[in-house]
Amino acid sequence: CCIKPEHYHADYTKARRADRLQTQDIIQQLFENFIELAGDGKVGYDRCIRGGLALLCGRTPCVVVANFKGHEPSAMRDANFGMAEPAGYRMACRMFQLAEHFKLPVVTLVDTPGAYPSFSSEVNGQPEAIATNLLVMAGLKTPIITVMVGEGGSGGAFALAVGDRIGMMSDGYYGVITPEGAASILCRYPND
Repeated sequence: CCIKPEHYHADYTKARRADRLQTQDIIQQLFENFIELAGDGKVGYDRCIRGGLALLCGRTPCVVVANFKGHEPSAMRDANFGMAEPAGYRMACRMFQLAEHFKLPVVTLVDTPGAYPSFSSEVNGQPEAIATNLLVMAGLKTPIITVMVGEGGSGGAFALAVGDRIGMMSDGYYGVITPEGAASILCRYPND
């Protein structure tokens, strides 16, 4: 039988708290002169994944790529609740290639339940965009530092998390599927 919700400890919910430190807060506190570079160069602009150039602690030039989520409901909607569409992954790929060209380190800040699960995302090549990011990041010669800020769910997180060094903030998680996604697969039984 399936594990009942009252029988497990749901610590992963701490990773989703709206008042938790998020990627935009980290960028504001650790990076100076952040210049956002938008658009994927093919289809458009994603509301979730953002990237650009910055100075880490005011000294080290780098490329920063992050999932934005938002603290308030309107900001969460604007950032698509932290779920990126193909344009976001393609923009991230452009940032990785820019970093390689100029020999800049990459810092990725990951906080997503996963890629945006929509028909339009599939039509616009969501699987290809994620796979391309994995391939490009695996081949970069420039160093990549990844910080799992909160949620790290599914391929949506993996597409930004192929780092030379990967760290995780307290009460975060990193998995191949969200807890709800796993539960829906494991606990799908016909009604008696």
